This record gives sequence, C-alpha cells and structure tokens, in this order.
Amino acid sequence: MRHLTVRHTAQQNGVTERMNRTIMEKVRCMLSNANLPKSFWAEAASTACFLINRSPSVAIEKKNPQEVWSGNPSNYSNLKIFGCLVYAHVDNGKLEPRSIKCVFPGYKAGVKGYKLWCPENRKVVISRDVVFDETAMLPNLSLKDSYNKENQKQKYAKADQVTYALNVAKGIDANQEPSNYSEEKEGTLGVEEARYKVRLVAKGYSQIPGVDFTDVFSPVVKHSSIRALLGIVAMYDLELEQLDVKTAFLHGELEEDIYMQQPEGFIVLEKEDYVCLLKKSLYDLKQSPRLWYKRFDSFMTFHDFKRSSFDSCVYFKKNSDGSFMYLLLYVDDMLIAAKDKGKIRKVKAQLSEEFEMKNLGPAKKILGMEIHRDRKASKLHLSQKGYIEKVLYRFNMQSAKPVSTPLAAHFRLSSALFNLL
Repeated sequence: MRHLTVRHTAQQNGVTERMNRTIMEKVRCMLSNANLPKSFWAEAASTACFLINRSPSVAIEKKNPQEVWSGNPSNYSNLKIFGCLVYAHVDNGKLEPRSIKCVFPGYKAGVKGYKLWCPENRKVVISRDVVFDETAMLPNLSLKDSYNKENQKQKYAKADQVTYALNVAKGIDANQEPSNYSEEKEGTLGVEEARYKVRLVAKGYSQIPGVDFTDVFSPVVKHSSIRALLGIVAMYDLELEQLDVKTAFLHGELEEDIYMQQPEGFIVLEKEDYVCLLKKSLYDLKQSPRLWYKRFDSFMTFHDFKRSSFDSCVYFKKNSDGSFMYLLLYVDDMLIAAKDKGKIRKVKAQLSEEFEMKNLGPAKKILGMEIHRDRKASKLHLSQKGYIEKVLYRFNMQSAKPVSTPLAAHFRLSSALFNLL
C-alpha cells in the first residue's frame, strides 16, 4: 500500500531517513580515511551503496540485497579499500614509466575493469591492468590546488611560447617582457620599441541565440570540388592563381544590434560606463563567418558570377569567347582558374577594390595540399608531404620507419577495384 508523507516532515519516513544517515556516515568515514576532499562525496556515496547492497541483512535472513535481487551469490574478490593507491599500466614508450599513480574512487557498473582517478591529469581512467596498494593513501590530495595549477599551466603555456618567439625575433630579453597590459602601454621594462601583432576579438560566448545572433553556418568549398577544378586546369591547361582575403570576418555587415564593452586601453575618459555599438562584424562573433560569406556572395553575383547548385562555394562565369572562369572559396582562401591571365587580373582588381586582398600569384598550396604542375605533360600532382611532416613532428614521430605506401602488406590493387571506384 502506498503512503504519502506531509511536506517537510522527514520523520514520517523513518526507514529512508535512517538509510540516508547511514550512507552519509559511511561517506564521511571513507573520505577521512582516504584523505580525499569533499568533491569526492558522490563517488564515496556510490561506493557506500555498493557495499550496503552486498552486506548481510537481518531483514532478509542474513542474505544480502544483491543476492536476493539477482538470485546469484555475491562475488567479493574484486572489493578494494576506497581511496587506496593503485598503479595502472600504460605504454608511453620504451623509456617512459610503465604505470601511472591513481586513486581508487569506487566501482564502475557494467565494466570488467576498475574505475581510477588520475590526479596528474584530473581524468577518470578505466583499466583492468592494475596493481593495488591498499596500505597506502595519497597524502592530503587537494584537487583545487592541482586544478588551478594545471589550468594556469595550460592557459599560459602557449602564450609564453608565442611571447618568447616574438622576443627572440625582436632581440628582447625574455626576462624583461611586460607582465600585464599597463606595463606594455607605459613602455616600461625597455620594450617600448617592440611591435606586436594583436587583434581585437569579441566575447562571442556571451551572445544569446535569437537575440544578438541567428545563423552562424558558413559553407566552405568541398574537397571534391577542389580536385575537380584541378583536373579541369590540368586537362585544358588553364591558369591557376591564388588569393587571400585579409581580415575576412571584418567585412561582414551586421544584421543585429550588438554592443561591446570598451576595449582595455581605449576607454574614453569620463565615459567609462559607455559601451560600443558595433557597425561591422568582429572576430569571434557567432555570426561573423556567415556574414562574410553573404557579403562575398553578393559581390560575386553582382559581377555576373553564378553559384554552383552542387557547391555553394564554387562560382563560375562564361566569358564572351565561350571559355569559363572558375573561383573557389574556402573561408578566406580563393582559387581562380581561367584560360586568359588578363581576365584573372581583372577579377583580382575588382576584388581588391571591394576587399583588402593579398595576391599569392600562381597557386602552390591549398588546404595543406601542395600543388605541383607539369604543364608540358598536362599533369598536376597533389602532395601532403609538408602536412604529414607537421603531424609527425607534433606527435614526436619524426624518426618513425617510413613505408612506400600506407597500405597493409597483404593488400593488392586490381583493375576490378578501380572499376568499382
């Protein structure tokens, strides 16, 4: 029979309240014994319930709830002391340690392994290859301190590397770099002659959908479209040149009213509480990519280019002599192909009148793909050698053993396979 209790009268449900007290008493003892902070209360409570469900109870004839519920006897072989020290096996290289020091915070349901907490990188690890040391606990583990220190390391590591690189290039002592904005503004520490490339960006994360932005999607040219154009260029011996738009996202026309705090260092005296009304889009605004594309699309259609129905970033125009001119857009990178160089120069001039452009000349590289042409043989080759080398360097695999082709040794190519493709 179902009974209801009156609000704010927990004493009417004595069985539940006594169990809550039992669980919380266990939680306090477990956290204290393991030297773990209060932030582990949920793991401790879950482990307490796990143990209670596997402990004998007088109410069910000294059987345990898990056994009665499942009909199978409980297995106690995997029980370990909560919060004890545990070493999980890792394979980070021949000269690196073979294990990481973790904390045992409880049990993971439905997994044949142990749930571990790694204080070094603040992550939960599931592993079956572990060694427990139930006689030891990590002394006074303070997650707050380690979290703050780790966050600061990650936050400033990249910035320090960039600042250091700039200083080396400019001959500035790294020990004398400005530590805050005011030092850089006042020209102290001997860096008044230094020039830094900076960009004002908006706090786009504070924007509200439907209030100060709607559409954010900005199409980019498909890789298949790039390959198709390069094939046409090679087949018909077209001229292929490349352009780059400087500060592309600053060209968008805002459709919503957006206000921004005055930037540090440019605050108007006696009007510190004023805000800026943006007339143009800024980097990091949610709608900036979309607005840039709309502006560029209207410019292209105005100059008699048509947009492909298969790819929104492919534009083409039929010239008076029957030949075609093609333009591909990938955010701020452009490829232009045509038979006549003069027509390409004309389009470049039109683009430069509307936007601030950078003429890159004959196309050499697009999206990490290096372009090599043999016009006499009517051939065009794509290579990602530079991109692959960067990836190998990033993951410290420069000395990895190379192979002639990235296929398994047993794999064999056949004409039937190419027919299927």
